[in-house]
Amino acid sequence: MRQGRRRRFLALLLITLPIMVRTIWSMFEGVRPFDWLMLFIEVAVVGLILYEIIADDIRRRAEARHRLFVDTQTVALAMRLTLGERLQRAIPNSSFAATKAAEDVWRRDVDSWTETTQLFLAGHCSQAAAEFMRLTDVEHVIAYVGTQPHGYYVRGESVNDYRNLIVRLENLRRIISRPEAYF
Repeated sequence: MRQGRRRRFLALLLITLPIMVRTIWSMFEGVRPFDWLMLFIEVAVVGLILYEIIADDIRRRAEARHRLFVDTQTVALAMRLTLGERLQRAIPNSSFAATKAAEDVWRRDVDSWTETTQLFLAGHCSQAAAEFMRLTDVEHVIAYVGTQPHGYYVRGESVNDYRNLIVRLENLRRIISRPEAYF
């Protein structure tokens, strides 16, 4: 079946080609140099128009693909931010019945969240991963959970982990607020 189509196409081409050549040949009999110049200019203008249309379409598609990529990364980061905020709210209160085991579990969860978020960012943008891991002004973070007067201060071994978590959450919010700078 496929070879039959090729033979048919070849036969039609062999019949049509001499007719097309003869027609084009007769069109250009008695043509002056100015006509050739005009033909060249018109072909160049049509080529330029086609180039602009095709280049604009390619550029628009690339921008749409990049925008989709940035949006999916932002959604994934927002989900990670939500998990981090849950960890922030779930810190055990060492003043009450919180045991050392509960604090250890919470600290392991924070370390796991930090590592997975950092690996996710490093897989897409090393600059975003470095921004996420940067700990600045940690000592100025107030280790208070909740709202006044119903909250409590974080005490014990979890204080540093809590402060680091707060700073990293803020770093992640900053990355989410301007994803085009990183992705």
